[in-house]
Amino acid sequence: MRQRNLNYIQRGFPELYERIVNIKPDSVRQDFAAIEAMETVSKEIVFVFTGENQEQVRIGSAYDPRHEARIWLQAQDDIQVDNILLFGLGNGAIARTILFQKKGDSKVLIYEPSAQLFLYALQYIDMREFFDTPGVRIIVEGINEDMYSGVMEEMLTLDNYDRKVFIVAPKMAEFFPASRKFFVERYLDGVGRMMSNRNTIRRFLHLSPFNQLHNLQYVEKYTTVPLLARVWEREVPIIIIGAGPSLKEEVDTLRNAGEQAFLFAVDSALPYMLKEGIIPDAYICIEADKPLWFFEDERTKEIPLFCKVDTTHKLLDEHRGYKIFGKDEGFVSKFYQRYHIPESFYRYGGNGATSFFAACKELGAKNVILLGQDMAYGSDKTSHVGGRDEGFVEDDRFLYKNNQGEIVQSRQDWHRFIQWYQNAIPAVRFEHVINTAPRGVHIKGTEYMSLAQALDSLGQKHTPMNELLAKAETTAVYNPHIDLLSFYQSCERERQQIQALTEVDPHDERRKQFRVYELLRLYEIADKQNNFAESQNAGLDMIGNYIAKCMEEVG
Repeated sequence: MRQRNLNYIQRGFPELYERIVNIKPDSVRQDFAAIEAMETVSKEIVFVFTGENQEQVRIGSAYDPRHEARIWLQAQDDIQVDNILLFGLGNGAIARTILFQKKGDSKVLIYEPSAQLFLYALQYIDMREFFDTPGVRIIVEGINEDMYSGVMEEMLTLDNYDRKVFIVAPKMAEFFPASRKFFVERYLDGVGRMMSNRNTIRRFLHLSPFNQLHNLQYVEKYTTVPLLARVWEREVPIIIIGAGPSLKEEVDTLRNAGEQAFLFAVDSALPYMLKEGIIPDAYICIEADKPLWFFEDERTKEIPLFCKVDTTHKLLDEHRGYKIFGKDEGFVSKFYQRYHIPESFYRYGGNGATSFFAACKELGAKNVILLGQDMAYGSDKTSHVGGRDEGFVEDDRFLYKNNQGEIVQSRQDWHRFIQWYQNAIPAVRFEHVINTAPRGVHIKGTEYMSLAQALDSLGQKHTPMNELLAKAETTAVYNPHIDLLSFYQSCERERQQIQALTEVDPHDERRKQFRVYELLRLYEIADKQNNFAESQNAGLDMIGNYIAKCMEEVG
C-alpha cells in the first residue's frame, strides 16, 4: 500500500513526494508512543494511539468509521462552500466523506498535524482520491508545512476567501492545540493578503480598468513571455537584481556580468544601476500606479520592459523600447483567449522580483541568480541600496537567519515574499537558485555564493537581448487578425447588455458571461460607496467612458 500511495503522490504532488522519500526517520516528531492499525467490522482501518502515559485512544468507530463520519459531518457547518479546511486526516474517513459531499468546484485543504501518523497511514489506507481529486491539497506538519502560504495563494481569491468552512476532526484539537492554532493563523494570513489586494484595487480603481483597456495597443505591437520563450537561450543564467543593501557590494562584479548572464533589474534597482553606468538587459514594472521618478533617466525609455497590461499606462506611453507582457488575469486573459494569444500561466508573487522569478520559469531558464534581494535591513538599518531608508522597524515576528547564520530583522511585506519564494522554488524546479546576499535572509531552496562564484560556475556567453527580441514573434505577427477597434466596439456592446440586465436585477448572474464583467467586478469588489448597486452603476459609467476614449485613440 505504501508504494502505491507514493506513486499517487509522485504523480500529483512531486514536491511532497521528494520530501517524503528523503525524510530522515530520526527527524520525525514522535507524537505518540505507538500507533496501531485496527481493522473494523466493516473491513476498514482505524488507528489506535498510545500516549506517553500508556493510555490508548481509538479515533473512529470500531464498526463502520465511514458511516460514523457521515453522521458526524451532518452536525457540522454546511460544506457546500468554496473552500473547505480540514484539520486532521487520520484514517481518511472524514476526508473521504467531505470529498463525496462537497460541491464540485470546492477547494479542499487537508492539514495533518502529525508526520508520524501520516507516514504510518501510508502503509494502511488508500490515499488515491486525496491526490487524484482536483482542488485537493495536503499539508503535513513536519514535512511540507512551509508550503501552506503557497496553498493559500492558490485557494483564496477575492471572490471566495470568505466562503469557507473549518472542520476539526474528533480529538485532533485536543491532541494538537498548537498545530490547530498554526492552521488557523496561516489561513488568516491568506485572508490578510486578500484584504490587502482588495485595498489595492480600491486605491487604483481610478487607473486599473483604464490601464487594461488602453494598454492593449501595446500587446498588439509587442509580445508576451510565452512567445519570447520560443527563442530564449535557456542555458544562460538570469540575474534578478533587486535594490537591497547588498547590491552595492556586488556592483563592481555586476559591471561585466552581462557577458555571462542576462541582467534583469527590478524597477527600484534601476536608478542605482544607471547611476553606476550599468545598463540591464531588461527591467520590470507591474504596478498600476508606480511613481515615475524611478524612470526619470532617459535611458530607461529604451531598455526592454517586462510589464503587465495593468501596468501604469503613463510609463508605457513614455516608454519607447520593447515591451514583454506577463501574467494578467480577468479581462486581459479574456482578450488573450479571444485572439488565441499564448498567455503567461505562472502566478506572480506581488512584487517585481517575484514576478521576474515567475517569468524566468516561463522563459525556460535553468538557473537564476538573486542579487540585492536581502529582504532584511542592512547593517546600518537601511532598507535599500545607496542608503535609501524606508524606516527601520524592530519586530520579533520577522526575525530570520541570514546566509551567514546570523539573525537579521525582516518585516511584514518581505516576510510575505520570503514565503512566496519558499513555496515557488520547489515547484519551479530550476537547476540552481543562487542567493548572493551574505546578510540577506536565507531562503530555503537557494544556494549561497558570491556573484563572481556564481558566474564562474554557471555563466554562459549569449546572444544580445535586442537580437533575441528581434527573433521573437509579436502578437500581431502571431495573430494578424487582431482588430482593436472592433474589440472595443464589442466591449461597448457587452457593457450595454450588462447595463440592461442590472436595471432589472443588479445581481443577475448572466453578467458574468461577458468579458467586460471582469472590469466591472473591480468596482464591485472595491465597493467604495458601500452600496453594491451604486458601485456597479458607477463602474459601468466609468468603463463606458474608458472604452469611448480607447476607441477614439485607435479609430
